[in-house]
Amino acid sequence: MRLAALFSGGKDSTLALHRAVELGYDVEVLVNIAPERADSMLYHVPNTQWTALQAEAMGLPIIRLGAGSDEEAALLGALREAARTYGVEGIVTGAVRSTFQATRFQKAARRLGLWCFNPLWLMDQRAVLRETLERGFQYIITAVAAYPLGEDLLGRPVDWGVAKTLMGLGEYINPAGEGGEYETFVLYAPLFKRRLKVVEADRRYNRETYTGEYVIRRVVLEEPT
Repeated sequence: MRLAALFSGGKDSTLALHRAVELGYDVEVLVNIAPERADSMLYHVPNTQWTALQAEAMGLPIIRLGAGSDEEAALLGALREAARTYGVEGIVTGAVRSTFQATRFQKAARRLGLWCFNPLWLMDQRAVLRETLERGFQYIITAVAAYPLGEDLLGRPVDWGVAKTLMGLGEYINPAGEGGEYETFVLYAPLFKRRLKVVEADRRYNRETYTGEYVIRRVVLEEPT
């Protein structure tokens, strides 16, 4: 079956993509929606412009659309294009436990006669973190929005030490960050033929609200190490 992958550039959508490929599905195209609202509950916000470079690293085409006030309409438009241009019969998403996201993705797929596949659905969020690291994913934290996450996490690679810290904060956050407590950007994963390297970025952090963003200004592709 030919699928389009809803792709944010973060760890969850990348893990879902890998699972779909391993199960034998043909992922023909990535779909990225860039929200207008910084507080979008449906889409990943930080650094979405660099998903095109991630797609290049994987050798996949990508459909990118901006979303205005009607975020679900943008999704429908992108999926129509994927079905028309690439003949996809379904979509794969990285939803883990967000009913808000999952129901809207499923609704959009149904309207277009597409199957919706959520390979991470109802996974333990600590297991999501463990699996990304066990698979050799390399990714950084690009935003934080919850106590007690500090500025020191912005731009930091997620290794086993960072993962252990995040897993231990279950009293305050969803360990995998699905509630928007933190966001990630994948630099390398098994499906990547080349690795992304951030060469210029800015940090913004508000100590009063525990919110911050790692704004990527320039990225290059290099051979994996």
